[in-house]
Amino acid sequence: MIHLLMMKMIPDEKLHDEELYNPLIRWSKNLDVKLYKKFKKKDLTDPQVLQDWLCKLCQILLKPQNLLFLACPNDPTKLYPNPELEPQPIHWDCFENCGKAIALALMHEVHVGVALHRVFLLQLAGKDISVEDVRDADPSFYNNKANKEPFPDDDQIQNEFIKSISEQIRFFKNGFDSVFGKSIFQQLSDNGIEPEDLNLVLKGSTELEFNSDENLDDKQNDPLMPQDNESDPLTYRYFKVNLQNLNIPKWQKGKRLGEGKFGKVFEGYAPGGFFFAIKEIKIEPEVNIEQIYDEIRLLCQLRHPNIVKYYGMEKRERNLYIFLELVTTGSLQRVHENFKLEDSQVSHYTKQILRGLKYLHERNVAHRDIKCANILVNEKGRIKIADFGLAKVMELNTLMKSSYCGTRGWMAPEVAKSGNQYGFKADIWSLGCTVLEMLTRKPPHVMESGKFLDPPDLPSEHSRDFIKKCLQVNPDDRPSAAELLQHPFVKGFGL
Repeated sequence: MIHLLMMKMIPDEKLHDEELYNPLIRWSKNLDVKLYKKFKKKDLTDPQVLQDWLCKLCQILLKPQNLLFLACPNDPTKLYPNPELEPQPIHWDCFENCGKAIALALMHEVHVGVALHRVFLLQLAGKDISVEDVRDADPSFYNNKANKEPFPDDDQIQNEFIKSISEQIRFFKNGFDSVFGKSIFQQLSDNGIEPEDLNLVLKGSTELEFNSDENLDDKQNDPLMPQDNESDPLTYRYFKVNLQNLNIPKWQKGKRLGEGKFGKVFEGYAPGGFFFAIKEIKIEPEVNIEQIYDEIRLLCQLRHPNIVKYYGMEKRERNLYIFLELVTTGSLQRVHENFKLEDSQVSHYTKQILRGLKYLHERNVAHRDIKCANILVNEKGRIKIADFGLAKVMELNTLMKSSYCGTRGWMAPEVAKSGNQYGFKADIWSLGCTVLEMLTRKPPHVMESGKFLDPPDLPSEHSRDFIKKCLQVNPDDRPSAAELLQHPFVKGFGL
């Protein structure tokens, strides 16, 4: 019944559209190169091949030791998002792609050998869960909260559990719905099918066997790798694949392109005509090498058209070389110094910066140094946010303690005040300063003696209003990146 209903909902041509599967196949390379090589040239419209691939992909994503999901103590085949997860950006991509994998399994009636716990399914369907559901799924979570002082009531425990898995649910649902093109739960409900009935399709008579990670190499002495690879093999596997993702043999260093806080940037060239950027960092006693490693660990996790690509790294004696996407036109600072930008051009660039910031903020990453000098633009007008040396992955629903971070003229007031707390809205302030910088062709001057200065005359009322919304002294009054994408100043422009 479920499968027949889904077949009516999905056009036959979509079922056999390779673009449903190819993006997921390509992404799987980030987690398991062997899995990628095995299936990249196979016909996934073959039911047996599809069954084999989905089961192996779910093997990686759903294994409880990988921390994305936990198994219910009363029924280990039933999984739900881990409320204790301390997420990295890779985890959100994993949740989204897991949603796609599960949706494909339902679409093709592929038994992947697991079930989704009631708390998971009801949250996906937008329905309420009870404290009994929480207690059944995760008795340790319930008991830990119940034993706290002062004693919380059941409603508090229930709300804390929902809050702790809400982001995981959101990313999973984004992936799940992207396959169907819409939310299917209402249509299932209209036909008398409950969310838990989906488990009849997913689990079938198969038992998904979670094999041990027998091929994890011992990298305990590599400072770029997670040190405890046994407790978080998914993150370990991801970094193992991505930290030195692209093999660039016999590369050459060309002309110098610029210089940043941590080192110089050069043009690079490799046999075969491959051009890239090289960030050269001299490893000296005064260099904060851990901060550089943090930047590399973060960059290798980010995949977005408006964020500069990371290709790999190499260490030679006292130098560390980071290989990045080459953006030939240079920074927006160079552009506005050489050319007067029209309002429409600034709008075009701003929309792309916002898309990059939305991606970062959704993954709990604060850039902390947005300005024209750190934003690159290629010959086609594509924006690339760069220089992640000060970027920081934040814990969910928390603020960072202010330390002098960023560049003074672009720095939000809450960051400039030592000891204050700040969050993603500090990037929004810096964005407002960056837009002002592009329009006036000068370093932004928006504060004087602790007081906010009104923006100068600008080409349009929309640009002026956009900047004023970004430059609200109270960060709670600033819109998010997602909200600013709906502002008339940027809405409607291409890319």
